[in-house]
Order: sequence, then structure tokens, then C-alpha cells
Amino acid sequence: MFLFLPIGTALFMDPKSPSSENDSRLFLLDGMALAYRAHFALIKNPMVNSKGMNTSAIHGFLNTILELKRTYSPTHLLVVFDIGDPKERLELFPEYKANRESMPDDLRLGLSLLNPVLKALNIPTLGLEGWEADDLIGTIAKQAEPRGITTYMVTPDKDFGQLVSEKTWILKPGRQKDPAQILKVPDILEKWGIERVEQVIDILGLMGDAVDNIPGIPGVGEKTAQKFIAQFGSIEGLIENSSKLKGKQKEKVEQFADQALLSKKLATISCHAPIDFLWDEWLIQEPDKQEAAELFQELEFTTIAKRILGDDFKTGTPAGSAQPAQGDLFDSIASDSAEAPSNLEAMADRDPEYLLVETEDERRALARVLSECPSVCFDTETTGLEPQTSRIIGVSFCFKTGQAFYAPMPAEEEHLHAALHDFDPLWSSAKTEKIGHHIKFDLSMLLWHGVEVVGPFFDTQAVERLIAPDGKSTLDLMAERYLNYRTIKIEEVEGATGAEAGTSKSAKKEIHLENADPEALKDYAAEDAEVAWRLKEILAPKLKAAGQERVFYEVEMPLLTTLIHMEHAGVSLDEVELRQISKELELEIEKLEKAIF
Repeated sequence: MFLFLPIGTALFMDPKSPSSENDSRLFLLDGMALAYRAHFALIKNPMVNSKGMNTSAIHGFLNTILELKRTYSPTHLLVVFDIGDPKERLELFPEYKANRESMPDDLRLGLSLLNPVLKALNIPTLGLEGWEADDLIGTIAKQAEPRGITTYMVTPDKDFGQLVSEKTWILKPGRQKDPAQILKVPDILEKWGIERVEQVIDILGLMGDAVDNIPGIPGVGEKTAQKFIAQFGSIEGLIENSSKLKGKQKEKVEQFADQALLSKKLATISCHAPIDFLWDEWLIQEPDKQEAAELFQELEFTTIAKRILGDDFKTGTPAGSAQPAQGDLFDSIASDSAEAPSNLEAMADRDPEYLLVETEDERRALARVLSECPSVCFDTETTGLEPQTSRIIGVSFCFKTGQAFYAPMPAEEEHLHAALHDFDPLWSSAKTEKIGHHIKFDLSMLLWHGVEVVGPFFDTQAVERLIAPDGKSTLDLMAERYLNYRTIKIEEVEGATGAEAGTSKSAKKEIHLENADPEALKDYAAEDAEVAWRLKEILAPKLKAAGQERVFYEVEMPLLTTLIHMEHAGVSLDEVELRQISKELELEIEKLEKAIF
């Protein structure tokens, strides 16, 4: 059976796969439908590489193929595309697909590399001028049936239900967490409420299709169409028996009879396209590894490249490779689960230099170095989540990749304040940019301990929320997404307990890190600072590509100090007045509800 998990396995060739047609599995991918689906699945949170290219469609497409190989072990695979205008349908109805909007520019640009990628992976493609992908898939599927081949039509398009048979099935890709579906004859009959799969065409003809501009019969939706076909068997049967209908339905059917018959022809997938059945050419093959690696580097697909090419892919890709975000077709890489993907890098793989800074002299010496740096990333470790009541137990710093420092803080309040002030040359340096992940928490913690930090600031979490507002922005998930890196989890640090809540890591626990093993705590804290430092290098160009630099630098970051001081000062509330306003609003809402109903 085909497996892709071991690194180095030839993902696109199973030497045991049968080359004969018996017991073989042919997967026909509806190329443009899958590309559009992947693109718009991430439309609010697109994958954009450092060059500003939207790579959602290609990434989703490749994930689809990998998932097919992992789950269904295809022996043969073909990606089918639309090329040019559908000649026969336009001859029947010149307005066919006239309402379709043109392809979005960012999708068009992204797809410019899809065919080269598929070619490099030795995945065959097919397109024929004047024929739609539906017709090519239908023709191949019907050519495969007498050969005893099981065909999976991989598409989200409902129209393919008319082609389903004992050997030809629909594989509808999953969406987010939902699994893929295989639709066979019983599934199609149940879904449409029909007795024969070919009656799908009659229902489509009656309903019409606004996307393809198939007119149908005005006012007839899916349920009415199902009722008509259940009663009369076909559009022709409905027209012949229109006298049995009453009122508006009778009038509509008779008035638009010719339009319904035309719509049925437009909705019918042709199985007679002039193409050959090139079975041996569709066999799963090994990729051209060098060509694929170069394309993956250009696209910045580090994780997918490693999954496909294994150790043959050396990460010369720019840091911050475009990784999947929430909403990817199969959610197969980025995940909210506690168990990280098996191919993620970890601290042990990198062996960074994390140093402990314990004495007053060491703190002051480090502070002098930090204050001369153009940028420094820092992160606080605390006893809790509320700046007003929590204590700082340590601060970590990073100013270059591969090295970070952790300074544990004394437990006594007097000595704690003094130790924090040892870093005053950094805190007060207006020429040093301070970087952090959810840096507002760290700045608030320091202010409650009598330390005010001078900007400029760079918050990696704030950047992520600007460029991917619907995605999750925890440090752990962003490390996986952009760095292909698994961070040390809080539960791995001795002494950690409790429930999740948001702090400087945005997904830390309610913790007692003062009881943690000092070496483990040093690694955990220093890693936080270094990961945020590495993320800044990736996110800064993405911020520019997204056109959000002005919002970030002129609005978001300058507001940090104001918000922190407002929260520190607090506000005075008239509780009696607020309760009265609340009652008045409840009454107003009740009135509005009654008026609406």
C-alpha cells in the first residue's frame, strides 16, 4: 500500500502498484474547480509568500493530491482542465456561462506555476480546446468502465452525479475538518430523490444554474424539480403531462418547455469527446526532484517539499515559507491538535545557543549590548495572566537567530525591581526596536513592576492579525506555519499546571514556572524570544506585501503605550447608571424583537 510518511519515500511512485487495468484505481481531478475551491477557501486568510504571490490555490491543490495518495492509494492519476470556450454548448446557447466573472488576478498569477509544478511532479494533465473538463472526465470515465477500472472523479461539482455508476464514483474533497466523501449510486439516488442517476440531468435542467447561466424553468427550485421528476420521470414526461398540472406551475412548464429541454442539453455531460484512453501515461510516476525542488523554493513550500521529496529537498527556501493556514482543504499540515506534525523541526534538531544570565554584572553587561542593537526581541515569564497581580520570574532576549539569553528574576520584590532596572539601557533606548509576540502583555507586566519601555515596537501577533485576520495567531501555531518548527510546550516544563489562557505566548497555561527545572525553563523561555525574532524576519515583508505597513506602524504600534497606560490607570464606573442603561436596552431589544417577528 502507498505510504508517504517516511521521509525519503518516493511519494509519487509505488513500485508495487499494478500497471494492469485489473483492480486499478484511476483518479480524474477536476483541475479548475479544485483550484478555485482552494483559492476561495482561504480568501479571507490567503497564503502569500515573500514575493507577494497568493499561493493558496497551488498549495491546496497539492494537499489534495497528497491526501488522495495517503488515503486511497491511486495507481493512475490525471488532472483535467478547461481550455478555451465550450464550443458545442455555445452553439446551442450563446449566453452559456455569460454571467461568469473573470478569474481573479491573484488566482491567475498563482496558477501560472501550477502546470510547471504538476509537470515537475510527473503528474499528467489534459485539456482539449473547445471541450469542458466535465466532458473529458465523463469520456474517460466511460472508457474506463468496460475495462473494469474503478474511477474516482475528484470534484466538488454536483453535476457529476449524472455519471456515477458501479465503477465510476464522485470523490468530493472535504472542507476544513470535514472528511472527503465518496458518492456512489445509492448516495446519488438518495441525495436527489430519484430512481436513476441519469435523472440528475432532468433536475439540473429544470432548476437551471445561475453560475453557468443555464436558464431552466423560472421559479422551479430543487424540491419542485425533484417532485416533478418523481411524478413524471423526465423533463419530456413533464412536458407531455403538463395538462395534469394546475395554475402557475402548468403555465410555467408550458411557457418554458423549450427552454427546459435546452437546459437539459446544456447540463448533460458529454461522454464522446475525441480523446484517447492513454492508460500507461497516467500511471503514478516519480517526480523530477531537481525541477520540483526549484519550484518549491520559488513558491516557498518547505513543508510540502519535504513531504514529497524527503531528504532530497534541502531548505534553501527563504525563511518563512508559505505554510497552510486555517481553512486549507484538508488541514493536513497546520493543525490545532496537541500533537505536532511529525516532520516539524524542534530545538534538538537545531542546537541553538541558549545562555543563562544570573548575576547583576551579567545582566548589566547584556543590557549594554542589547541597547546598541537595532532590534531586540524579549519575552517575560510570569506567575499568572493578570499584570496587576502576577510577578515576573524571568525575561528572555534575542537579537540574532541561533542565540538567546534568559535572565531569571529574584523572588523578593525589592531585588526583583532592581534586577529589572539593570536592563534600563535597553528599556529606555529609543533607537532599539523592541520585538515581541503579544508584546502588550509584556509591556504591561513591566509597567506594573515600575518599568516603562520606550518604543518603537514590533508585535508579531499583531502583524498576523492584520495579514490573516481569521487565522489563529498563537506562537506555537505560527512557528509551525511559518518556520516548520515545533516549540517546547508548556506542559513539558516541570511545574506547569492548569488551564489555557492568553499571555505573551497567546496559548500558555496558568502556570507555576517558579517551580520548574531551571534548565528546562531557560530553554523554554529563550526559545520563545528566538522564535518571535525569527517570525519578525518573515512577517515584515508579508506586512508590506499585504499593504498594511501604514496601519501597523502608524496606528497599531503607537497605540500600544496609550492602551497600556489606560489599563494601568483604569477608569471610574457609575455602576448604578450602567445597570439602568442595561435595563433600558433590554426593553428596547424586546420591542425590536416583537416588531421584527
